[in-house]
Amino acid sequence: MLPGSGDQDLHCQLGWSHGHWRDLADLSPAFVSEVGAQALPNGNSPVWRHLNRGWPVADDDESWRYAGYQPDEWSASGIGRPSAHPSRDACIRASQEYQAHLLHFAVDRFRRQKFAHCGGVLVSQLVDGFP
Repeated sequence: MLPGSGDQDLHCQLGWSHGHWRDLADLSPAFVSEVGAQALPNGNSPVWRHLNRGWPVADDDESWRYAGYQPDEWSASGIGRPSAHPSRDACIRASQEYQAHLLHFAVDRFRRQKFAHCGGVLVSQLVDGFP
């Protein structure tokens, strides 16, 4: 019998939608089909033509939500909602630093298991997601 999706792979949202990024250290998956955290695009990204660029921005701003912004995950991960940051650039920087930290930890952790356990990793949310 061939394994199906979910039998050997791990759709891992630790450090983002649940759990803490440190929990990744306890995993030994055969294949990671998702790992990552959301981050805002750079301040000069064309995406900002479609999003509210004003500051402060409401924590539940409709244009951000429409673009996929996940306020509960931002709060739980430690990035904090927009209101926790003094400027849009500070919010962008905090989100990108968290994303980079989580991915560095996860990829390095699973890379060390290469061929012994983990055969690959797919990174999620590493895009300017809108439009």
